[in-house]
Amino acid sequence: MRTGALLSIVIAATLLGGSALVAMAPSAVTATDDRLQVVATFYPLYYFSNEIGGGRAHVSMIIPDNIEPHSFDPRPSDIVRVARSDIIVYNGAGFEPWISSIVAQAPADLMQIDTSEYLAENMSGRDPHFWLDPVSAQVQVSTIAAGMAWADPGNSAYYLANAANLTARLADLNTAFEVGLQDRTKNAIVTTHEGFDYMATRYGFEAYAAVGISGENQPSIQALIELTDQVNLLGLHYVYSEPVFSDAVMQTIALETGSGVLVLDGVHGRAGAHADMDYFQIMYANLVSLRVGLEVPE
Repeated sequence: MRTGALLSIVIAATLLGGSALVAMAPSAVTATDDRLQVVATFYPLYYFSNEIGGGRAHVSMIIPDNIEPHSFDPRPSDIVRVARSDIIVYNGAGFEPWISSIVAQAPADLMQIDTSEYLAENMSGRDPHFWLDPVSAQVQVSTIAAGMAWADPGNSAYYLANAANLTARLADLNTAFEVGLQDRTKNAIVTTHEGFDYMATRYGFEAYAAVGISGENQPSIQALIELTDQVNLLGLHYVYSEPVFSDAVMQTIALETGSGVLVLDGVHGRAGAHADMDYFQIMYANLVSLRVGLEVPE
């Protein structure tokens, strides 16, 4: 019931607004819970999947909130949990390099939902943080919803209705960013790691980072000097730290440039000052922080 070709047809139809679903796929059940069993790799996808699944899917998360996700290694218990699930939802585009090995140990009928598959911007080697762009996040939501509807057609209307509501909220978030940043007087940000390219591209500003995709790497002295010079050249009064990473690099740059340090959350998980917030609360907090750093007049 979970063949990739048929799933692609269903997902493509859903993204185009279609509602037709193949009805011959049996509802997924487990021995102890008749809800759809879904495992998402990390927080944003967990949040989207949980909102779509509601009370008719049990959704769990592999990467804990306070763990840097790029270098995460699945535990044996994670492999067992995936093997017992109906669906695994992952970001794709290389964000989870271990995904193929964990799936290889699961039953052949495990449905794999790669949320990057229908993103036109998805190009090899680029920043894979799609969920920080509310428009790309809407595509991720549609892909997840189509997969759930395919796996559990008896509840397909429920999943698609929840996805429509979530998509509307993401559209409102996009509008809030568009309106909230349109009068900015600065046009660049400096962050810990390369995770904000899609957000920056969507709203028309530049994003510079101390390190690449993995925030665990440490910048060279030369890279720090160049980034410090960039902050001064651009006349930036703020730089950004991220809750899940050490802020030592940003504190160093701030000390050298006399700039302040704000928080811009990559929403890899709930951590630091945002530990008790959900996806939307964190994103709206990001908007407030961006308005300060990009110096939007009040």
